[in-house]
Amino acid sequence: MLVLMMIPMIYKGMCPNCGGEITSERLEIGVCEKCLKEKDVFEKLKLCEKLREEEILKHLKNYCRMWNEFKEFEEFAKSLGYELLSIQKMWAKRVLKNKSFSIVAPTGVGKSFFGILMSLFLAKKGKRCYIILPTTLLVKQTYEKMLSLIENCPNIKVVAYHSELSTKEKKEAKERIENNDYDVLITTSNFLTKNMPNCRFDFVFVDDVDALLKASKNIDRTLKLLGFDEEIINEAYKIIYLIKIGKIENAMKMREILKEKVAKIKHGCLIIASATGKSYGDRVKLYRELLDFEIGFGMNKLRDVVDIYDEEFSKEKILEYIKLFGSGGIVFVSIDYGVEKAQEIEKYLLDNNIKAKLIHSKDKKGFDDFREGEIDVLIGVASYYGVLVRGLDMPERVRYAIFYGIPKFKIRLKEYINSLKEKGELKEDIDIEGKTEEETRQIITEKLNIKNFSLRKEDDEYLLLIPDVKTYIQASGRTSRMTEFGLTKGASIVLVDEKDIFEALKKHLLFMYESEFKRIDGINLEELIKKIDEDREKIKVGR
Repeated sequence: MLVLMMIPMIYKGMCPNCGGEITSERLEIGVCEKCLKEKDVFEKLKLCEKLREEEILKHLKNYCRMWNEFKEFEEFAKSLGYELLSIQKMWAKRVLKNKSFSIVAPTGVGKSFFGILMSLFLAKKGKRCYIILPTTLLVKQTYEKMLSLIENCPNIKVVAYHSELSTKEKKEAKERIENNDYDVLITTSNFLTKNMPNCRFDFVFVDDVDALLKASKNIDRTLKLLGFDEEIINEAYKIIYLIKIGKIENAMKMREILKEKVAKIKHGCLIIASATGKSYGDRVKLYRELLDFEIGFGMNKLRDVVDIYDEEFSKEKILEYIKLFGSGGIVFVSIDYGVEKAQEIEKYLLDNNIKAKLIHSKDKKGFDDFREGEIDVLIGVASYYGVLVRGLDMPERVRYAIFYGIPKFKIRLKEYINSLKEKGELKEDIDIEGKTEEETRQIITEKLNIKNFSLRKEDDEYLLLIPDVKTYIQASGRTSRMTEFGLTKGASIVLVDEKDIFEALKKHLLFMYESEFKRIDGINLEELIKKIDEDREKIKVGR
């Protein structure tokens, strides 16, 4: 097996502070020699201090500000008697970078309490916050919790409005809301539907998306509270409409213009917490266009993957792409080819000096070696519950995925028809015995009402093949993960084995995820690989 030696490299434009050249050895230090002569590895805040002392703190200014504020937030939580969970630390870093996002997590992981802590911390720094809750009971409990926490911070003003206040208390609370006499406002989403606060908020925390979306106009209201006006909201909605009617190119042009406008707006940060992640309608997509996040389908729908296809289906193509993209890949073999084909591909890659390892349910060894860079490529079968499809979360390592064949369901046609007969779901008797392939296709289309499929014959029996869209999204999503530095960019290359099924996959991807497959010859691979690597370097330097 070929053993690769580490060759020192120079990265152009990759010094995170000055934007100049940086060597691979200096990446561990964090900045280039021009920024800092010393060769010692410093803790993040110490590095920021050194750069400030040398009066050469440039592009890292916001990064250093965020880390200072994050340490302050950690100390603030400790002063109240709380140790932040690792996931709460990740949320905090994103808020302090003013990155809006949705939290899709079950109850009990600290979503609501995080909203309280962050609101108090920001209010202490002179910022205005709004907590929106689904019920009166939760408003009361949150208000009481806040009061117990701010005994040592008497300057923080909190106003809560709910239906169980007395007439006098309601009048006083409304007057304070109208006069903006508060640092933290707590209400139900129903209150927001009927009463629009007349100020801009630095931080809005929504607990329970379902309650908020009972009135779709609440989406517009939350955006206005953050600093977006009616005109820019309408522009964003026009993009959503253009995508819906299939005018993708026009929508993309408008999106680029909108991004430039949004970059000039000093808007607040929005967190939407949910236990299920369900959301409905087109208007909720305004969050995607203006705040760069989505609700619904949890993390699955949150992806920054360039979907690529190549119509040349062969093992040789797998090797070609691995040599092009380098270490940090996953090869997914379509389930209809089985573990045997995956083993064959593993042997082929090993024979060609690629450090590859097949991972399946009976042989999970190799994850640690892959993490440490001792293995370059993992191989697995594309199954929705497969260990590589669902069990791999290494944003700093996984850069790209190659699909040997489209992920698909393989169904024995005769068994499928018999099962429908047993359930009484067939209106007429269907018999495919002795039928030609063309006749069988007609039966599937007209009598079984299946439109997007392919047929394959094995052992004189027809196999019905249909695209497994969920597995494709889940598997390709291994290349694009959410980190405290944002979503990592990834690449997914599909080697097309069945054109009919691929057309169906393309339609599903465009309809469900508004993502288009691009031909390999239409991709600037050099630029793509550069962006993929930049995102991984951010993680290495940041951590």
